[in-house]
Amino acid sequence: LAAPSSSDGAVRGLAATDAELYVADTADNRIVVYDAQTMRQLRAFTVPTPGRIALATDGTLWVIQGMQDANGPSIGHYRKDGTALNDAPVLPAGTVPTDLAFAPSGQLSIADNGPSQQILLYARSSSGQLAAAGTLGTRQGIFHVVEGAPGDWRFNGITSIGYDQAGNLYVAQNGQGPRPYGTALVGQGAVLESYAMGTRTLGWRLDGLTFVDAAAFDPANTANVFTGSKRFTLDYSQVSGKQWTYAGFTLNRFAYPDDPALHSTRGVRGSPMVRRFNGQPFLYTLDQYAHYLNIYRFSSATDGEVAIPSGLLAQNPMPGNWPAGQPTYGEWMWRDANGDGHVDASEITSNPSTGATVGNGYWWVDTPGNVWLATPLSGIREMPMQGLDAQGNPQYSYASSKMFPMPAPFNRIARIVYVAETDTMYITGFTANIPWDASHWKEAGPVLARYDNWSSGSPTLTWQASLPWNTGSSPQVTTVGIAVAGNYVFIAELYTQKVDVYDARSGQIVGSMTPGANVGNTSGWVDIYMGMSAAQRDNGDYVVLVEDDARAKILMYDWTPG
Repeated sequence: LAAPSSSDGAVRGLAATDAELYVADTADNRIVVYDAQTMRQLRAFTVPTPGRIALATDGTLWVIQGMQDANGPSIGHYRKDGTALNDAPVLPAGTVPTDLAFAPSGQLSIADNGPSQQILLYARSSSGQLAAAGTLGTRQGIFHVVEGAPGDWRFNGITSIGYDQAGNLYVAQNGQGPRPYGTALVGQGAVLESYAMGTRTLGWRLDGLTFVDAAAFDPANTANVFTGSKRFTLDYSQVSGKQWTYAGFTLNRFAYPDDPALHSTRGVRGSPMVRRFNGQPFLYTLDQYAHYLNIYRFSSATDGEVAIPSGLLAQNPMPGNWPAGQPTYGEWMWRDANGDGHVDASEITSNPSTGATVGNGYWWVDTPGNVWLATPLSGIREMPMQGLDAQGNPQYSYASSKMFPMPAPFNRIARIVYVAETDTMYITGFTANIPWDASHWKEAGPVLARYDNWSSGSPTLTWQASLPWNTGSSPQVTTVGIAVAGNYVFIAELYTQKVDVYDARSGQIVGSMTPGANVGNTSGWVDIYMGMSAAQRDNGDYVVLVEDDARAKILMYDWTPG
């Protein structure tokens, strides 16, 4: 099959017998049939934007079709020569079919990625027609009470289903469903489950829950960890790799379709920062390259584990037509003034006076909730939190912002961490000695510096340190992330699988952390601006979380200073 580069040419459905292979050519509205032995094309027939295909024992094809229909996809039934049989069941309103499969009993199963998050069952009636025969899975899936709590039969974005000859059911999920036609959305990780249909019990489950995803500790409890769309609990008494438990899925695409993460380039929340105000948790997240800062609040009584969209700070207009009411120029912010989690044009405030001067900056939220923006060339801005509004949303205003000039020795700032408790600012970036160049656009820079009495207007440069940096080596040695906890600063290298540790009091390097044998002595690139976090446990140990983009996981280092 060949498709123009401007179209979505992905193969979205396959089925085969020993003699023939059926391929869904979605872009060209047809199913193509090949000889299964020689791969010679035998024939093709028209089906409107077909997707998944299931072969019945009578040799007919059941197809998810109409991938681009205004009313959503439906089910088609065809003879193998393409003759439409027109006897497929009409699905319940709101159903979004994503896959279909036949059980050994002959029962047709249809995965529904609509609000029900169930598998619909159909069996032959006495008249010979397929009729509804029940469902599998908890209605609303993972969003049944308690919303966001994972568990058996609580499906979340079914992408594929299938049966083996023994009747065991296999269900693949990614927290979203199959990639919508014509989009680049990547999903929210992966879960593969197997259920024994005789007893309806879970056989096994495999979790692969993070990709282009960082993690952060709850400041109230280092055993509580958030990623962009998940919450995990840690049991430090267990051996490495067995410490984590998946505790919550925090993104509800049905209740909050205006969640800004769902409208970003990849459809993921990305890098989290967890803060607590008046004892209540709040989640701040950055997209992959820190263009936008999303704000979320929690209400366990009404939304369980789900993070409720609360606000958004944007350095520039978002591409596309969402949200309605955003400016065409300059930065802007949204606060959920009516508390419904949806973005209303009346809730948007713009700041055109800054123009493009804040573009490509880096966000940081300090312990009291003040938002800092490190611009590359225009200095560092603080937006003090103005308390919580009546809905429990953090409030910010452009009028209350304070601007701090870029301090020597920097001529371009890449990352910051501000520690409000000690009025200390840590900055990484570039200097005249090693200037920034566009080929290293996402790096944290070759220099790290600490400034005390930052908010006084006359900060003191306490120390500066040269970071690992050699762009002429193979692999290159550069930096990409920073985290600060207790008496130490942690720096992630981009290509060389190291986390370097510096004494926050002196700037002296202490050593480095590298992947151990339990992860194959290797990890992938940190491919996001805020790809790491750190915390000090009550026992004095330090724990560091680092994104591993290549292998879709997060590495945790647990270190006891000597």
